[in-house]
Order: sequence, then C-alpha cells, then structure tokens
Amino acid sequence: MVDYKQFHRFDPMSALIEETVNTLFNKSFSFKNSEPYFLPNPESIFLENSWHIEELYQIKTELNNIKSKLNDYCLIQWNEHTRKRNKAGSVQWYIHQKIEPEFMTQAWCKFYEIVSSFPLIPQVAISEESFTSVHLCEAPGAFVTSLNHWLKSQVPTVNWDWIATSLNPYYEGNTTERMITDDRFIMHTLEHWNFGPYNTGNVMDLENLDFIIEDCKTRNNVCLVTADGSVDCSDDPGEQERIVAHLHFCETVTALSILSEGGSFLLKMFTVFEQTSVSLLYLLAACFDSIHMFKPATSKEGNSEVYVICLGFKGTVFVEPYLPVLREYFKSFSLKAMFRRQDIPDCFVNQVLACAQFFKNHQCQVILDNIKTFSNDKNIKDFNLLKLKQAVSERFIEAYELKKLESEDLGIVGRTKLSACNNITSVTKSPLESYSERQIKSSLDPRSRLLILLEELQNIETVDKNYSFQQFFNSPIKLWITMGKPYRRIQSSKFATIKILRTQNRIFEIMDTMNLSVDFPTKENVVKYLESKNLSEMPNIRFLQFQHTSEQNNYELIHKVHETLKNCVEGDDIILIGYSLLSQLNVGLLNLSARFFVSLIFQPDSKVGYVVILKYYISDSEKESFEKLIEIAETAKSKNVMVLSVFSMLDLCETDWIKKLININIWNIKWRAKSTAEAIEKNNKQEENFQ
Repeated sequence: MVDYKQFHRFDPMSALIEETVNTLFNKSFSFKNSEPYFLPNPESIFLENSWHIEELYQIKTELNNIKSKLNDYCLIQWNEHTRKRNKAGSVQWYIHQKIEPEFMTQAWCKFYEIVSSFPLIPQVAISEESFTSVHLCEAPGAFVTSLNHWLKSQVPTVNWDWIATSLNPYYEGNTTERMITDDRFIMHTLEHWNFGPYNTGNVMDLENLDFIIEDCKTRNNVCLVTADGSVDCSDDPGEQERIVAHLHFCETVTALSILSEGGSFLLKMFTVFEQTSVSLLYLLAACFDSIHMFKPATSKEGNSEVYVICLGFKGTVFVEPYLPVLREYFKSFSLKAMFRRQDIPDCFVNQVLACAQFFKNHQCQVILDNIKTFSNDKNIKDFNLLKLKQAVSERFIEAYELKKLESEDLGIVGRTKLSACNNITSVTKSPLESYSERQIKSSLDPRSRLLILLEELQNIETVDKNYSFQQFFNSPIKLWITMGKPYRRIQSSKFATIKILRTQNRIFEIMDTMNLSVDFPTKENVVKYLESKNLSEMPNIRFLQFQHTSEQNNYELIHKVHETLKNCVEGDDIILIGYSLLSQLNVGLLNLSARFFVSLIFQPDSKVGYVVILKYYISDSEKESFEKLIEIAETAKSKNVMVLSVFSMLDLCETDWIKKLININIWNIKWRAKSTAEAIEKNNKQEENFQ
C-alpha cells in the first residue's frame, strides 16, 4: 500500500491526492452566534409578503447557468460518467468488504460520516445510557442501521429505541415518484414504523404529525430526530429548493414538536437561495445552540445536497409559543414569508450568503470538471483517479474508526436476512432521454403522448405461461389487517415493476383528460371466453367477473368474494375474470380464498387477460378468518376508511406463487395497452366514417 503522506514531497500527484481528500472531507460551514438569535413575537410571523435577497438570487442564477449545460446529455450516459468520476465511488465497496455492515447504501455512509463528525447523540443520552431517536422520511432505513452500527461500535451499553416514518410502501395510494420503494428492512421491522392513523406515512399530513407526537409520549426522551426527505425535481431541476420547501418546513415542525431539551436535529436540505430557506435556517439557529451545514464526502459532489446539523435544542418551553402558528401552515404552505426581512439580523444573512457561495463553488467546479472529461475515451483508465478513490476509502475507514461488529446478531435484522430479499420491483433506470427531449415529449398533444406510452407497453417482452400451485395453503393463518385512507387509483404496487406501472398510470391520467374509457375485459370478450372453454353451462363452476379499472372499491370486492365462497359446496371451482393482482388487499384476499381449495391456477387469455382459477372447493375451515375480515370491512366503511391488507407483506412474500405475480401483472398491463390501442383505433375509424 502506498503511503501518500510519506512520498508527497517527491511525488506531486500524491500531494495533490492528499489535498483533494482533505477538501472532500471538509465541506462544512458553521454559523457563528456570538449572541443568541431571537425570534419575533408569534403574532408577527407569516404576515409579510415573500421577499428575496438579490445576492442570493445572483448565486442561484450562476449555479443554474452551469447546471443548464447538462440539459442535452442523456441521463444514463451522464450518470454513468459521473459515477466513474465520483471520488468517493469506492467507499461503499470498501466498507462492504472490510466491515460487512447490515445494510450498505450511500445513505448509510453519509449518516456514519455525520454522526462521527458531530456530537449528534447528546452526552446526557450517552451518560444515562438510554435514548430514543425518530427518523423522518427514513425509507429504506439506512440511517437507522448506520446509527445502530455506530452505537454498537462506540457506546455499546446504551439502550436505544427508535421510531421511523416514511411514505408507506404498502399504501398503494402513494405514487412511485414520491416513494423509496425498497422495503427489505421495513418489512422486517414494521413494529418500529409509524405510518399515521391512515397508513399513508405522509410526513406533510397534520394527522400524521399528531400520531407521531402521541407515539413519542410513550417513549423515552427523544434526543435525536433525522429528516432525510426529498422530492423528485427532475422535471424542474432549477427550482429544487422551491419544490422541497414545504417538506423541509413540515420535517422541522415535527422535530420541534417532539425533541427533548438538549436534543439534536439532522435535516437534509439543498440550496439556500430562497427566503423560505433563510427563514427556516434562522428558526433553527434560534431554537438550537448551534447549527452547521455539512456535505459528506460520500454525498455526490455534483448535486446540491447538504445536511443541516442542529445541536442543543432549547426545549419545548422555548418553542411552544410558536407551534400553534407553525401548525396552521403544516398542510398548506403559506405564500407569506415566515419572518419579516427586518426580523432576521444582517449578520445572519451575511453568513447565509457566505454558506451559499461556499457550497455553490464546490458544486460548479465538479460539474465543469465532469463536462470537461465527458468526451474523453471511456476505455482509458485514469490510474490517478483510482489512487484517489482508494485514498478516500482508506481515509473514511481510518477517520471514522469503522470496525466490523463482533456478531451479526448485533444488527437490527441481520445482513443475511436482508440480502436474501430480492426486491426486483424497486429496480429502475434513469430515463433514456435527455432533459430537453423529455420537455419536448411533455409538450405534445394528449393523443400523441398516449399513443407513445401505449406503444412503449406493447413493446415489453412477456411470456404466455400457466402457473399452478397445489395445496400450498396449509400454513397457519396470521392475519395482518390494516386500514387506511381511501384512494381512487393504484399508484404503486409491490407486484409490478415501477417503470411499467408508472407508464400505465400516465396512460390513465391522459385518458382522464381526454374523457376516454375502455372496459377490461369487455362483456363481448367474456362471452367469447366462456364459449371457447364450454364453461357457461357447467353447474360446478362459479364465475366472478371484475373490471380492470382505475377505480378501487375494496369493500365491495371483499363482500363479492365472500358471498361467492359462502355458496360453494365441495368440488366447486371459482373462475375470476378481470381480477386485479396489483394491490396488497387483492393478493391477500386471493391467498385467504385459496385456502378453501385444492389448487390455485393462473392462465393467460388473449380476450380477457389472466384468468384466476380456484380449483375444487374442499373446506370452510378458514371461515372464522373471513368473518373477521368482513367485520373489519364493515367498521372501515362506517369510518370512511378502507381495508388495505389481509396479510403482512413479509408473510405474502414467503409464498411461492407471489414471485410469479410480477410476470402475470406485466403480461396483464401489456394486454390492456394492446386492448386500449385497438379500442382507440376503432373509435377513430367510427368518427371518420361518421364525418
């Protein structure tokens, strides 16, 4: 191993590497407060019209001018290039090999840097050997596992409890654009996750805030709150700060509502050019003894991500007078400024300016360097860059005293269990088009956009295949019935790949704007299917027909299936036509129903989509479980909520047939796209003939 420090006097490149490493690990800015910052009277906040600081807008313009140079790059190619150029690009691999952490992600590394660089865990919590942490927008859970590794390594005697919340990956009303869908850690630790009274997990809902507050009252002192939330801003990257402003506000109000005196708050932000960010930083500077802005070495250098570290919370007594008015703007963000410009001291604003300039300079330099090297021969290895990556990885291990845990049992779930989970629905690639190309496509008329999306789905490769499962449902029933906020359309699903489901939903949205609707399957095609199979006159076969629509009515679905099962006798089959397999409820309901039969069969049909067959009714031994579900469904309806699940996702994923559902759903989505395209073409011809 080369000792760069020893030879840098004789090797200019080694000296440059050392200097670069030092810069990478020292991107921080601390706000000075020689005198305490004071908040104005609660009655005077959110009264003044929005204001701006010209110098900050000038820095924003300079940054956006540099970022606009990327508009015509293909994102896949650009991301691949910046991945190779990432100075900290080998850190994850290095840690994975040497330390074997439970859940290795970039977020794991970033949090470990922060907790090792700043006293996030108050000394009183370490001395008393007990504390609780709350993690907002935490999916997939890497901050939690990183904190666990740090605690077990540095202060193993501390008794630690934690709560996490995030957009619920099992609530199908949440859009894939807003969620982190990797649920490997979540499904094993559900008892620690607080998704609110309606199971959405939306940190920007007031009822979820109150639910977390009540949860925290039952726990030990909350000494740490982390907030790692973000919003997809790829369609308007120049306005990232404005887009995420409300989220940052809600995360901050949540932290101020639950933290114990002396506690710490970690908030992910981006740029600080707008008055919303200046006001938020001033609120934090007044509520905490000190605040610092830090960009971890493992945070991608070319983005605007920074973390605000707030230490020494002044306590509930200090902030309580302000919470009522802050809560007023929790659900709908105020267009007024939180503070009047005159209420924020110039000495603080000047520090914000210096901070904004500091991080902007670093980001612009990296972007320009990446542009400069983009056209180079991709096959040429940059050995100096390889040396730099190795030096960064070694510095990370050394500086933060990373060491392997003595036993895998010291993890929360265990790396073996997490590695065994194959979360293929969360795998998605960046768009093939550049930003400019996507803007052009979005400007097309609805019909053109619709036809493009339909063609994309029809080009998917699928396989027509029967799936049959015999007597698989003998395991004990463990119902996990959850209720939540009603939603109109399935926006996300654990049983379909993200990109394909997202494309289908965009098709539905465009069809809504065009007042187009297509039945899936049509009554005509159902009749043809029954006739082709000679099934319509067979007395031991019962049919349940559904529509593949975008409308969800879980109450009617449960009752429809239950009524059919009640009338079954031994030997009966049930054939479900048009039964959706996208929602956790539908899949769980089918799991429960299949326990009454000898086998479960899935068959593709070009006229009606995948057909589900429950073969040979043998028992009503699970009748009590179904009756319990009916009772809960009645209660849900009376409370204007809906049943979301019958079994936990962990139990569903342990069944053999669940892995086939993704293939089945992809086939169904392609079939629906083909049917939609044919219906549109038929409708166009009819209109032409009429004219």
